[in-house]
This record gives sequence, C-alpha cells and structure tokens, in this order.
Amino acid sequence: MYSSPVLKRRPVLFAVAALTAVATLSGCGAGSRISGASGPAGPCLAAEPANPATVNVLAYGAPGMDPFSKAMTAACNGTKNLKVNHSPVDFSAQLEKAPLSLSQGADSASYDIVQVYNTTLVEYASKGWLAPLDEWVAKNGEAAGINDIDPELLDKMKVDGKLYALPNQQNVHILMYRKDILDSLGLSAPTTYDELYEVADKIKAAGKSDSPFAASFNADSDISTAFNNALVSNGGAWVDGAGKPTLATPEGAAAIEDLRKLKTYMSSDAMTLNNAKAVAALQNGQAAMGIVYAGRAATLIDPALSKFSKDFAFAPAPAANEGGKPAAQWTQDGFAIAKNSKVQFDTLAGVLAASVSDAAMTNGAPFAVISRTSKLNDPELQAKAPYWQAALDTLEAGAETLPLKPYMPTIQQSTRALIVEAVNGSGDPLETLKRADAAATAALTTAGYLK
Repeated sequence: MYSSPVLKRRPVLFAVAALTAVATLSGCGAGSRISGASGPAGPCLAAEPANPATVNVLAYGAPGMDPFSKAMTAACNGTKNLKVNHSPVDFSAQLEKAPLSLSQGADSASYDIVQVYNTTLVEYASKGWLAPLDEWVAKNGEAAGINDIDPELLDKMKVDGKLYALPNQQNVHILMYRKDILDSLGLSAPTTYDELYEVADKIKAAGKSDSPFAASFNADSDISTAFNNALVSNGGAWVDGAGKPTLATPEGAAAIEDLRKLKTYMSSDAMTLNNAKAVAALQNGQAAMGIVYAGRAATLIDPALSKFSKDFAFAPAPAANEGGKPAAQWTQDGFAIAKNSKVQFDTLAGVLAASVSDAAMTNGAPFAVISRTSKLNDPELQAKAPYWQAALDTLEAGAETLPLKPYMPTIQQSTRALIVEAVNGSGDPLETLKRADAAATAALTTAGYLK
C-alpha cells in the first residue's frame, strides 16, 4: 500500500479538495489543450559543454507529460553550446521509438533522454540500455530538488538497487463523473463495480445518456491495463511465484466478466477508446462516468475544452468487490538517460534535472500528481488540481503497479489478442484464458524467462 509523506498530512490536502471537488482550473488560460502548462523556466544544471552538443528528448505528448518535457527545453536552450530538442509523439510511437533507439549503437541512436514509466523502465534497464544516476544524484540531489521527491517514487525508478530515472509524477486510475447528473438522480459516486452498474442503469433509465460509462479499452494496447485492473481487484495475478502465467483462474474469469459488463455501458466503439477518447466522451456529454488515469482530469475542468467544466467531480477508482483493492493501476513517470548517447553524461543529467525543478512542478501541477512533496502540499497548487485527492485516496486504498519484472511486456503482448477475444465473446472466459496462459508460457519460454 502506498504511504507517502503527503498521505501522512492528508487532512491538509483533504480540506482543499473538499472546497474544490467541483471547480474550474484557477490561473489557467483559455485556449490550448495544455493551458497553464507554460510558465517561467527553471534553472539548467547542465554546464556549458566544451563543444556544441544537441540533446534529443523522446516523450509522448499529453497534458500530464508536456510540462515536464518543456521544462528541459525551456531551461537549457539558453545554455551556450547546448541545444535541447523535443518533438512530441503519440504514446504508441513512444513505445516503438524508444527501444529502437536505445538498442542501437551510439552512431545510430536517435534520442539521448527518453520518457519511461515503471514497466518500460524495468525492461530498458534490464537490457542495459539506461545509464544509472546514483552518483550524480548523490552530488547534486539537493541542488536539483531531487531530495524533495517522495522516496517511494524514487524507489520505483530503481532496478536492482540502481536509480535509472527521475520521476516527475505518479498516475493512477480514478473515477471521473458528472456530479450534476448523479445529484439530480440522488446518487453517490460508486465504490464498487456493482454500484457502478446500478448507477449506470439509472442514468440510462433517466434518459441522461445511452452510453453512460467510458474507459480506455483500446484493443491495440489499453485493454491489457483494463484487464489488469479488474484482475488484481478480483484478487488475481498475472503469474505465480515461479513466474508462470496464471490467468485461467476464477479471478481471471471474473475480471473478463466485469469487462464485458462494463462494455455494455460504453459506446459501440468501446474497443477503440484510449484515455484521450474516453475523456472526450466525458467532455462532450456522451458519457457521465469514466475510469481514466488521473493525469487526464485537468482537461475536464478546463472551460476551454469541456462543455461541462463546472459539473465534474472525482472519486477513488471503484473496486471489483466491496472491500477489495481499487480496479486501478499505479504508475510512475519520469525521464532516463540513454546509455548509448554520445553526449557527455553530466550534460545530460543537468538537462534531465530540469524536469523535476520547482518550475516544472509548478507548471505541471494542474495536469499531474507531481512527485515533489513540498509542491504536492502547496495549497495554491492543490487548488488547481481538485482530482489529486481522489488519486491519493485510490493509492491509499491499495492500488498497485504492474509486477515490476522485465517479462511483463512479453506477457501482455502475447495475451492481448486473446483478452480482446474474451471480452468481445460470450462463452466461458476460462477457455480463452487457458489459451492465453499457453500463449504467454510459449512467449516467455522463447524469450528465455521460463525453461
């Protein structure tokens, strides 16, 4: 269970959240999809290189990621002999481009700093693609503000005891809902899947929405996360203690049944929805409830982007069953240094540090659950992020990361099509999950993770 310095001071954060549970972003401009993400640049800790150096940053574009990517370019592009480039890509391209660049020789590598989250971090570090940061942080941690980062988040950026990335935020699924609609029907935010089904039925019966629920069920990638959330919340696991796949269990079958049921409350294109599309369904009034990563919440309460910006509220992600863990996945995002970069390490580390600077945290606060404790407890920043409390409550209730093992991408990739088949089907989920276990076992054996 997550236990941070922030949660130990929970009454402070709760008091602000209670006053701003339904609010618009204060201090945000009306215009771009990341309004408020720009602000004064922080310092660049990269010293002037002896020779001209170009640092290429790879990061996907999203409201919750852009402020931290921009922090590096804004802070360090004024340093003589140093150029920092960043052109945002979509998330799928991020997952394709990072391993392609990291696995090349120095002369063929395209990127020097790459965005990672806990699962990709473990994969990349385990393959020897990332440079450890421990010595640099030991010398520069206080000046860079790294000592202010929640230690538990820093631990999640370690592999085999070595620190490979600086976390700028944590993320977790939360419930986003139209408080005006639920209030008009005398309903409270659901805390379990059964309660969510009941609320959704009443929303439909009242004619408020034909597809009252939205979530990221994209068959190309996100369905694995949705299955993970339902699986863990039902008490299941991807593998046993020996690393052998264990999806064909009563808990796995219950997870599939839950996803099938949730899908009936979604639009007909449910299996194409990613987080951005799920949020769009909430923004335009098509859906009245959604389970989405907290980092997307800011776009719902920005009046430039949402028709119902004053009507949304946030709550912890529901559990599959009463008393169970939330059906949510906890992630930590940050940036890491490519080991194959030709740029001097200290230069790269100085650029990287800008992503966790005071300025980066302040600019990113409306759009992400930021990593630095002092900033997370700043009342002015809390007022700009009324969803923070729901995210922290979800973590406190026991939301977990994926198993931080290098084999997890192999398991998810090898089982994804079969999970889609099971969710779209109507037969016994166990039969399809047995095939998923077999596919995962074969893939893990081929990759050398099982013998």
